[in-house]
Amino acid sequence: MVPRVSVFIASSLDGFIATRDGSLAWLEAAAKEDEDYGFDAFLSSVDALAMGRGTYDHIAHLDPLPFGDRPVYVFTHRPPAPRPRVTF
Repeated sequence: MVPRVSVFIASSLDGFIATRDGSLAWLEAAAKEDEDYGFDAFLSSVDALAMGRGTYDHIAHLDPLPFGDRPVYVFTHRPPAPRPRVTF
């Protein structure tokens, strides 16, 4: 099998993921309950997840993380406390 890298990202029309202060409030305000944005289908198609530290910080409070048994790789030069199935 040939390795494949896929991306699932939400961005504003001007190409930003978060505001200057790191807020994702705009994204949360735009989300509609019971709307299918394709995340579950995407998640079922991947073996592992990679993200930056800012994204991880936004979801770090979730326990467990919503990725099942898939390993998570967080790219950072300032790793937080260790967490099972997360590699910093």
